[in-house]
Amino acid sequence: MSISYQSIRTERQCKAATGLSQAQFKKLEALFKESYEELFEPLKTGVQKDRNQQGKLESHEALLFFVYLAFKYRTKGEFRPK
Repeated sequence: MSISYQSIRTERQCKAATGLSQAQFKKLEALFKESYEELFEPLKTGVQKDRNQQGKLESHEALLFFVYLAFKYRTKGEFRPK
């Protein structure tokens, strides 16, 4: 099964995928974008994208969603807090 932040349409789906409401996720995404761009360069979008490179996340929202799912579905025992 494949899931994308773009396929989330309802509050319930957002809560199930991330544990956050849609409004909370949007607020977190704005903070994430600001922090990301302070540490790294801005994400390339639109025409700037190199079409030969696949597997790149195209937005901060997609990147944040990926991070949430990576932690949610991590292998048992990994990333375990001490």
